[in-house]
Amino acid sequence: MELANDGDPEGQPEWVSDQPRHLRPADKSEADPTAGGGDGHGDAVTIVDALKSSADQELTIAERIASKSRQAFALGAGVFVVAQTVAFGNFDANKISTRDQHWIIVLAIVAVFILALAAAAALKADSTVASGDLPLDALAEDLNAAYEGDEDVVGRLGGYYLGVVRTRRNANVTRVEWYKQARLAVLFSLVATTAELIFALVARAT
Repeated sequence: MELANDGDPEGQPEWVSDQPRHLRPADKSEADPTAGGGDGHGDAVTIVDALKSSADQELTIAERIASKSRQAFALGAGVFVVAQTVAFGNFDANKISTRDQHWIIVLAIVAVFILALAAAAALKADSTVASGDLPLDALAEDLNAAYEGDEDVVGRLGGYYLGVVRTRRNANVTRVEWYKQARLAVLFSLVATTAELIFALVARAT
């Protein structure tokens, strides 16, 4: 549900060079460039791992928000269908006056309008949102730099993941706002639908 957006019109981050790159094959005799030998380097690796987990967690949160939005709308739509079946099942019955029929129609229209707002909000909560992604070209350069002994590679990798987490979290904040609007619209739709159903039943009984 995420779209990569690295800032360049052609999909490349602006800090990436256009020069061709050649990856060196890994030498088993060389040390792992991400393993590190000092305490500070090890702490950086731990932070990078935490950022990776956080990025995955944001994707899970996005899926949960979208699922809750769909469920909320499904609840409102299901109650609406049942209410309309009951309210208009015997709409032409002699016990229902013309005035009562008009009120039932008005309440049904209000419920439909609010339910449409809920559908729009649910779609927004379930829609794709542009977010950052790992810059592959920059990672290729960093891989070569790691084999050459560059100790700053882990820090740059952490910066990449930090950008991914930040954009995904901002996207989820937007999704949560749309989910809240969808839930509120469904609530008002349920109120209007319930009022319509009660009014229809009372109109038939009197």
